[in-house]
Amino acid sequence: MTYSYGQGYDITGRAFNELGKKMGPVRVVLYNQNKKKIIELDTPSSGKFKLKNIPDGKYTMNLYGPDGYGITENITLSGSSINDLNPALNPNPDQVQIKMEAAGNGASLNWQPISGAKEYIIYRDNNEIGTVRETFYLDSLSPGQTYAYNVIAVMNDQSTGSRSITEYGKSLMSPPENLASEVKKNIVKLTWDPVDNATGYLIYRDGEKINTTADNSYMDFKLKFETEYSYTVSTLDQDSDQGNQSVNVFAATHPEIQQPKGLKAESGANQVMLTWKEAENCIKYYVYQNAVLVDSTTGLTASVTTEAGTENCFTIAGVDQYGSIGPKSEAACDKSQFSPPDSITVTNDRRNNNLIQWSLVEGASSYNLYANGKLQTNTDKDEINLRGLKWDTDYSYYLTSLTEDGIEGPKSQDYTVRTPKIYIIEGLLLDEAGDANNVDQAKVFLYDSLGTTLLEDFIVSKNGKFRFEDDIISDYYTIMAYGNGSGNGGDRVQVVNSDIIDLKINLSTEGLRPEVLVERGVGQLTVHWSDIPQAKSYNIYKNDRLIQNVIGDTSYVDIVAPGVPTTYMVRSIDLYDLEGPTSNVVTEKASFPPPDLTVSVIAGGYAVEGSGRLINLSWPAVPGVTQYALYRDGELLAKQSELLYEEKDLKWNTKYVYAINSIDADDIEGVNFIDSITTHPEVTAPIFKLEGKVNSVEITWEAIPGMAGKYKIFRNGGNI
Repeated sequence: MTYSYGQGYDITGRAFNELGKKMGPVRVVLYNQNKKKIIELDTPSSGKFKLKNIPDGKYTMNLYGPDGYGITENITLSGSSINDLNPALNPNPDQVQIKMEAAGNGASLNWQPISGAKEYIIYRDNNEIGTVRETFYLDSLSPGQTYAYNVIAVMNDQSTGSRSITEYGKSLMSPPENLASEVKKNIVKLTWDPVDNATGYLIYRDGEKINTTADNSYMDFKLKFETEYSYTVSTLDQDSDQGNQSVNVFAATHPEIQQPKGLKAESGANQVMLTWKEAENCIKYYVYQNAVLVDSTTGLTASVTTEAGTENCFTIAGVDQYGSIGPKSEAACDKSQFSPPDSITVTNDRRNNNLIQWSLVEGASSYNLYANGKLQTNTDKDEINLRGLKWDTDYSYYLTSLTEDGIEGPKSQDYTVRTPKIYIIEGLLLDEAGDANNVDQAKVFLYDSLGTTLLEDFIVSKNGKFRFEDDIISDYYTIMAYGNGSGNGGDRVQVVNSDIIDLKINLSTEGLRPEVLVERGVGQLTVHWSDIPQAKSYNIYKNDRLIQNVIGDTSYVDIVAPGVPTTYMVRSIDLYDLEGPTSNVVTEKASFPPPDLTVSVIAGGYAVEGSGRLINLSWPAVPGVTQYALYRDGELLAKQSELLYEEKDLKWNTKYVYAINSIDADDIEGVNFIDSITTHPEVTAPIFKLEGKVNSVEITWEAIPGMAGKYKIFRNGGNI
């Protein structure tokens, strides 16, 4: 792994409120441009702070004061300290103040409760991930990536508080599992399961950090013999921050194998007789001829056959109970070395990560990797992936092979690769009139070429200016902007080997204006509007006055007095609490209630005079109404102020449907009251006969269905 250290500078200042008064205590959180938390501290009540030994670079500083005061400052250190930073904190009593902690099982958020809040909405990278009533939240995440978090308070009246200042969080890398040790003499080899997205590992011996490695194995050389050691390993993430340490593994080095002393060689006929003294901790001995193992024995003598007339060099090495071979006895011989690996390849992934691969050397126990002349790591694998390197930098690598005793062989040839250069994208947001000076409340987002992965965001505070500079290489990107009631829908840009410094993004209200219609009702008006995908809520205006914020719906019922003209307009609210453009304006009046209509058939008279098919309609007066509209079977009968209406000459035995409504002062009809009635069947004249009798006349007639007992007899015009 590569680490770089440079001169550090101080950031000194004091916090003030919006009126210029000193305030404190204040919590200060500083992030670098890679969203890594550099420091977090609480000032004394004076509000004074001093951040020490901060390297050159661009930083984001979040400051939190009491009673909801807070602000974000963008800071650049370039060759000198900042001694007069005096941030003015803004009062936002309904704004949540997040405190982030990286945990082993996710990113942990907590905050102080907001007065009047019933619940809180959690956002990760601008996406809603949960709603809680508590003042804490654990976002279960896989490690290896930093996320942006915001929290919004939802009040008891369904309104929402201000969006919190953005804090950045992540999950700590989990410790390696299956940590194991293998001992040979005074060397301990550690191995463990690789951890996904790890950039490296920290090795601890007896609680002290001893080294780092990019591999999932490590060899600890030159330890004390016959000594027990405790090892743990922690995992490094993309910011080189370590997670929790693994469980301990213990390893005890073996007793030291002493070097054999007093080796003597006596020549004989085609053989050499070897004798030596006993070496401590050895159960047998290896015999070497010209550095080649030719024999082994449990005794202190050996006979080696040689070719007559040749000179040979012999050495003896002891072997302990574990099969480890000790140092060779003194002899005039050269120690062998392994050649370096060949078939080396070095690959850059178009980011700041380099992969080095090679072919294994038979017999070599491990390999040393060097970058720009400095040892990076030791491994027994055939590849190393170095992450988080400097951008736009040449890296030259070579490898060496090691024996099991740690003796290093010659270096390979150098292999050089360069990490990509990074660029900036800088530009202006323009409103629909082409003016950047009117854009002072907006946020700009940089996405990858597909528009799916958020890479960086920028808050525009004035004059429409924005700037991206975080790991931008030559590639395609998508830029999306929101603010001042406008948006751009996504502009595609290409970076080709140079900075983009004059990009212009045109903002438009197209697709951000809700379409409003108002539905009349009795004593109420229902406002409907079209949904805007970017909106998190909507503000409803009545007669140019805000009356309600609506979340999760596209309609609102307003109880109003009947007959009074009322004007409505709707504006969307985006994720950053910015209000969108005005909708169309609709003016409407609520209806008066209809009267209760009474419908009756006039009967009991003569059919020839209309009895049974005359209908009487009446109703009580409605307060505030002077005219009523009366309908029969959907056709208007009359508009009148009288409270009575009579229908004549209707059909016999026929159902009629009547409706009545109230008319307001502008001659607009309201909701109908509906009732129905059926006229009586027609009564016809009976067919009768007269037959004279003594002093009488007999009258007979044909019966009429349904009229039994309901006849009247007339003589000379009079009813008898």
